[in-house]
Amino acid sequence: MIDRRESFTLMVGAAMTSMLSRGAEARPAAPPGCPGRNLTTSVARTSLAKPDRASTIGFMQAGADGTVRTVQDKARETASVQDFGAIGDGVADDTLAIRKALASGAGAIFLPRGIYILESASAQDIHLYGPGTLRKKSGTKGVLLNLTGENRIEDVTLDYFWEKAAQTLPYSDNITLQQVGGSLTLCGVAFRRSFASAIFVSGASLSTDVNCSFTQGAPHNGLSGGKERVVRRQHQWHRFEVVI
Repeated sequence: MIDRRESFTLMVGAAMTSMLSRGAEARPAAPPGCPGRNLTTSVARTSLAKPDRASTIGFMQAGADGTVRTVQDKARETASVQDFGAIGDGVADDTLAIRKALASGAGAIFLPRGIYILESASAQDIHLYGPGTLRKKSGTKGVLLNLTGENRIEDVTLDYFWEKAAQTLPYSDNITLQQVGGSLTLCGVAFRRSFASAIFVSGASLSTDVNCSFTQGAPHNGLSGGKERVVRRQHQWHRFEVVI
């Protein structure tokens, strides 16, 4: 689990001081019936609430050798899927929002707690982490998450929900997580209700830790030899497929 909590100091710079001064000079008298109302504070809060004002607020990390940056730069180090409109209520289709987040170029993408409905998405060179769940959209099939490049996923649950997937041939492309080329690192990732394959890796390196889990996968019969590792857990078959 990545601990994103950091102590920090916010410094309101010259832009804020100037804003307060202008507000104080131009503010009207308090209207009758509103004694003591602080219009300067109101003006400042309204101005800072605009989305482009984060670039005018300074940030310095705690410690003697911190470098002054803007709050905007700091905040953009990590993106949340909710920054792009994802809801995560297990009902709304969050496919478009998830795709936008994965394509944002953020250094890390946070998946907050919740169930995010996803038809499919492709991404390259991502770091996806958080306590949320990506669940395959009902009535669809194919790869849930298709990756290339260097990728890392931590603590996320990937739920293909095979019972609700489209029950049409071929089944072989119903893959929860696919990595083509590059490398894939998985830490504490939970695979639930996988269909044909939980993981399909082609021409890539794969690294997992002991906290990854595979549960409630679809039962399989007549698996082809040489490509599959089948694990028997709690009277369910779980298929882990690697093709080099």
